[in-house]
Amino acid sequence: MALSSGVLGGNPRLEQAALGPPSIRPLPSIEDPDAIRRIQQGLVALGFLPGFFFEQVGAGDLPGKFGPQTVLAVKAFQASAFPNDRSQWDGIVGRMTLGKLDAALVVAPGPGPAPGPSPGPSPTPPSVVGEFEGAAQTRSDAETAAVTMAYDIVLPASVNRAGPRGTLAPLEKMAPNAAFRQLMYLIQKKGRLYWVGACVPQNATKFDEAQIFFHPAPGQAGLKDANYEAFDGGWDNVYRYVPWLGSQLAHAGRNQVLLVPFMAGHMYSTHGVLAGNPIGSTSALLTLVKETITGDASPGSVTSIGVSSFSVGISAMATFAHLIAGSGLLRELTDFDGLYSNSPHKSFSGAGGATFRRYTQSGGMRPTVGRTYSAPLERWDAWPPGTKTYNQVHALMPNLFLHAMSPGN
Repeated sequence: MALSSGVLGGNPRLEQAALGPPSIRPLPSIEDPDAIRRIQQGLVALGFLPGFFFEQVGAGDLPGKFGPQTVLAVKAFQASAFPNDRSQWDGIVGRMTLGKLDAALVVAPGPGPAPGPSPGPSPTPPSVVGEFEGAAQTRSDAETAAVTMAYDIVLPASVNRAGPRGTLAPLEKMAPNAAFRQLMYLIQKKGRLYWVGACVPQNATKFDEAQIFFHPAPGQAGLKDANYEAFDGGWDNVYRYVPWLGSQLAHAGRNQVLLVPFMAGHMYSTHGVLAGNPIGSTSALLTLVKETITGDASPGSVTSIGVSSFSVGISAMATFAHLIAGSGLLRELTDFDGLYSNSPHKSFSGAGGATFRRYTQSGGMRPTVGRTYSAPLERWDAWPPGTKTYNQVHALMPNLFLHAMSPGN
């Protein structure tokens, strides 16, 4: 297959790779600098590398060098070009990737390159380059459009409702109906790749407040670190927390951005992409979200942080909260059934003077005091199956997120 675009066509190494192996590989593989420079030029033209790529000084890859920033851009392009085939997201430029890249760069009727594959990720805003070497939003335009999702979540008014003889009444169902947008970022930081999910209420007017959610440890769900970069092998199922919790955040009327840093096992104790500089990384993520939603890539700083967790995720929440407790930014902490987990931090009850809420199935059927909310097995009759185990009730606990995010709770 001869290459047709003016950007890629005519380079012998690219023409060879477009026909078959050997593919073009990142450093330390030695490749033709002109071939790499042309690939980078194409990625800039399509928005997968920032427009200032060839002028950047002291950050990112050198032109003609297939380093980490270019690898990230290639993976983001592959995620866009092959949305249903994660095996192609390997950062290697072979026959299929070159074919897609060339087709996207072919001149359509009239001068100039054709639009990139639809959808394409947003380029890395200049304002976050100091914190991340690269970043790309990988979900399609259709996947990031505003939606509503009718989950069976808990009606907030039923959480404290009294039943007969002073016990708590059964929890009641409702469906959130506020629109939201869901995003997924592939981030490169200090040479490593990280995935971060984000959700934004459709009516959001600012992007300086974060609600960070820590998911349970991946090993408990049988997920392997080896599958993390491609986000396959079951990792894609962890993304469910983004729309599940994001729909509840939007329904609560929060003017916040939900951030879900996905963490492989070896990242869990250091909070994934937030490691090393949790405030700076949170600010950079909010800047990315703002740029994706509004087109405004101007740098911003986080002004308020809420943190929530489910199950053994309380370990990540507890250690993260202690890290940022002195920042003055921590406003709220919410635990969903951490007491039921095997976390050594299961009894964590707050840091930095932030509001602390606990939702537990271990509190019995009597009303609790303060911001501890009891949701034992007996209260979940409205959710299938009819006869439940404690583990099944445990899995339902994030349905209480709307109550936690609602005013006054």
